[in-house]
Amino acid sequence: PAGALEATTTGLHRLAGVDIPFPVLDWNGIALKDLVHNRHHVGAETWPAFTAITNLSPYGREIVVVGFGPVGQGVAQRARDLGANVTVVEDPQFLDAIDESVPAELAVHAVLDNSSTHKTPAIRDWLLKHPRFTFHFTPTSSSWMNLVERWFAELTNKMLKRSARTSIAVLAADLNAWIAAWNNNPKPFVWHKTAEHVLDKLKKYLTNL
Repeated sequence: PAGALEATTTGLHRLAGVDIPFPVLDWNGIALKDLVHNRHHVGAETWPAFTAITNLSPYGREIVVVGFGPVGQGVAQRARDLGANVTVVEDPQFLDAIDESVPAELAVHAVLDNSSTHKTPAIRDWLLKHPRFTFHFTPTSSSWMNLVERWFAELTNKMLKRSARTSIAVLAADLNAWIAAWNNNPKPFVWHKTAEHVLDKLKKYLTNL
């Protein structure tokens, strides 16, 4: 082939150090993903999947979109196109809820990914008015480091794959039950490779790009 495209961070790390005789494009690392895929394709793909899973149409429904970065914009616009009444809840409203629930004498440290939705003017203005809040951002394309993708893989493989639900309510109940069972008997993920090994593979991956 003339080349290939990889769209996931996990996939890119698996390719690191592998001798591939053709170029592989990092879809996550180019502006086109944000401008085209996140803003348009995700929204276009979301609602057919919603209908396929639930047998429900967005038409005439009250839909809440949390966060309004490129992905949120695409999801909200496509839902409106399909006749839904869309309400957008941006991060400051969520932060207000945290501010009200945490005792005033405590500092609040939030660890976030590098999504552009966390760095909008509205968020910056909110933080200036709430100095006890400090945001800490993880490095770009490093969600694999906190193993959250590995946890979602467990959820997918052990609960969602090859299964079907008749409604969102049933799906939500099953998800909550699975998470509760996991939390009752948690099995922490353990790193088996040294930091040197991981960094060496990362170096090779960056060299091959």
